Parts: sequence; C-alpha cells; structure tokens
Amino acid sequence: MAKPTVASIEKRMAQFRRIGQTAFLAKYANGRAPHHFYVEKDGVDYPMKALWAASHRPRIMPARFQPKHAISGFDALGYDIANRSTISVERNAEILDSQAKEGERYQAEVVRIRRSAKIVARAKEHYGPICQACEFDFEDFYGEHGRDYIECHHVDPLSGREGKGDVTTIKDLAMLCSNCHRMVHRTKPCLTVDELKELIAA
Repeated sequence: MAKPTVASIEKRMAQFRRIGQTAFLAKYANGRAPHHFYVEKDGVDYPMKALWAASHRPRIMPARFQPKHAISGFDALGYDIANRSTISVERNAEILDSQAKEGERYQAEVVRIRRSAKIVARAKEHYGPICQACEFDFEDFYGEHGRDYIECHHVDPLSGREGKGDVTTIKDLAMLCSNCHRMVHRTKPCLTVDELKELIAA
C-alpha cells in the first residue's frame, strides 16, 4: 500500500473543491463529517481522516486508522491541522457538568448460554487473529499486548437458537475485531461477514 504523498493529497484536495464536502465524505467516509480534525490550506478546511484515507493507494476507509496516524502523516508532509469541535462551547460545558449516580449493587436473575472454549480455540488457530471483515490486526496495532487477541463470532448467533445445545463447527465461526463484532450484531438478524465487508468497502 502506497502512503499519501504531497501529490496524492493535492489531487484529493482538488477533487474536494470540485465536488464539495458532502459528496467527498459520501465517497470516502460513508458520509460522516469529522468531529474535530481538519487540514487547513489556503483558507479551505479539508476533513482530515477522509482526505488521508482517500490519498492512499489503494484507498482505505477512515475506520482503518486512528486520527493520530493522519495527524503525524500530514505533519510530516508540512500540512497544518486544525482541531474544531462540532459542538458549541456552551453545550460542551453543559456536557462536562453532567452527573449520574452509579455503582449501586443489585441482584438479577441471568440466563447464560453455554459456549465451548475448545471449538473457539481451534477456530482461532484455524483462521488466525486477523479480523475477517476489516483485516484489523491487534498485534500490529498494539504490539505484544495485542498478540493473539481476536473475538470469535458465531455466524448463526447462539442467542437466536432454541437453547438445546446444537453442534457448532469451525465453519460456523468467524474471527472479528471488537468493532466489527459489535457492528454485525447491531441488527436482528445480524449482518453476515460479507455484508459487513461490503459496508466497509463502500
């Protein structure tokens, strides 16, 4: 993968000015506007993560990296970064003053689903610790602390079964990072891994 250069960034900046922010974000960031960070140049504010992602070859999605990666990359190439909150100072102060009582202990009846650590361990050995949807590698990002970490996803969720102890095979499992695992379960029925990959690619 070729990292952004001044030439590739300037090309995307020209595209941004030509098609506008709405279309640019729709194309490179699933339509999501940045919360804080913009690249400033000649009086124009460019959405930082979308611009950085679009300037890669092949292009990547902003979800694949942290803002600090783009900040350090733009800084190395001589660009100025602006940090602008999308909420007002008054609203931000109101949020910071928020309080809530937490920590009280209570008892509740819980129904748990029996899972097999053995089949999960074998699936992780078979598939490896790389997310099958977005290809996130915990060890690559977190170093030794992230080695061998990945979450196991049941393609046919256990919570949707009748609770009679159905047989699970390696083919019934997939390896997902924490974010992708949460995303597939945001809908009922849950997304397939291929459907999530399509969202990421879009």
